[in-house]
Amino acid sequence: MRLENQVAIVTGAGRNIGESVGHYFVGEGAKVALVDVRLEAAQAVADAINADHPGCAIAVQADVSSSEDVQHMVSATVEAFGGVDILVNNAAITDHTPALDLPEDEWDRIIDVTLKSVFLTCKYAGRQMRDQGRGGKIINIASTSGHRGRADATAYSAAKGANWMASERVNSLT
Repeated sequence: MRLENQVAIVTGAGRNIGESVGHYFVGEGAKVALVDVRLEAAQAVADAINADHPGCAIAVQADVSSSEDVQHMVSATVEAFGGVDILVNNAAITDHTPALDLPEDEWDRIIDVTLKSVFLTCKYAGRQMRDQGRGGKIINIASTSGHRGRADATAYSAAKGANWMASERVNSLT
């Protein structure tokens, strides 16, 4: 088991990629905090994991664009499992509206959840990893939209492009 004795936080874990990452990590021996803005979705994934691997998953409700919620996410993980070794930034919102028709509040929400969340989660989970004195790993889920862009996903493409650069800069700190 490659992740034995490791603790992971996975954002956007209520479905799709985040859900799959949670299952995979537990299968490799990790304990996971499954984070989603929808508690019922994260709890359903945690329940499914715990049915096969009792006590290996918790559900945490958090809006990852909120500093307060992200700090709670980290502290809940530390309280449940004793630390944080891996962070998977998966939470994102995409748009399907050309830039000229995209409402400003929708732009802001997409940027907050898809980009600002990476800053906040890296900041607070990264501090926890540093303070534990054993390092850690941060995985920021990317998208080809961050390289090529999509005409119908301007905000998402911009956020994912910025995530590439943020990932390089955070990596340079370790």
